[in-house]
Amino acid sequence: MTAAFGTSMDFWSKEVRTNLLPMITDLLEQAVNLRRLFLPQAAHLLAECPRLRLSFARLTKLEELTLEHGGNESVASLCQVHCGLQHLNLSGRWYEDQISGGELFAAMGHFANLHTLILTNVEESGGVVRAALARQQWPTVRNLRLFRCNDPLPVFAHAFPNVRSLYVWMMGLRPHRSETCWAELDYVNGTPRDLKLWLRTCPVRHLELDTTLDNADMDDYVDSVAVLLSLKPVFLTLSVERTFNRVLVV
Repeated sequence: MTAAFGTSMDFWSKEVRTNLLPMITDLLEQAVNLRRLFLPQAAHLLAECPRLRLSFARLTKLEELTLEHGGNESVASLCQVHCGLQHLNLSGRWYEDQISGGELFAAMGHFANLHTLILTNVEESGGVVRAALARQQWPTVRNLRLFRCNDPLPVFAHAFPNVRSLYVWMMGLRPHRSETCWAELDYVNGTPRDLKLWLRTCPVRHLELDTTLDNADMDDYVDSVAVLLSLKPVFLTLSVERTFNRVLVV
């Protein structure tokens, strides 16, 4: 385990020994000027040491928080975060469990300064939660990255109406012709398969398709054309070889 202390603290370790958790918690309780915190395997750490979650309340200057593989343990800890958080990165444990969409949005209610939000493995929030989201928004969010999130895109568009940069990957998206997404976006990155279900016309200045031309099947070509017709980008970036060389088409 390594930790950089000062205004940033990162714990780069797949496993943190249980006997070290009190020390980590003691450090966080004293790190009143901390601006950035990264915790891997957050579900394990938070479950083993409940005091760790309580220590978040002392990080009043925290601007960037990443809780990796935290599941709903991470979501529950957000109520202890009382600061002007600008960057939040949450992920459920890959293929093991999902973050509850309903609990997540409820826990985020007091974050009024978020600029960047990254969500991974979030389950569908359900009709009741969507009705609640119709009354709550986070207008400060400009950058939104969604990986394996199962709510329809219009749900996120309403919750985060002023997004300018959007990433989508392995989404549980379904067609929603009657619902509106964003009026326009500066940048969109995603696979043709994910983006083709976004059937509302939305002008996009820069579209980056996550596909490789020399390895694409016919479905990828068809989906790519459908995305281009829908989003009408001014700039298009895509890969032409498996070496990930990128081409910018103007």
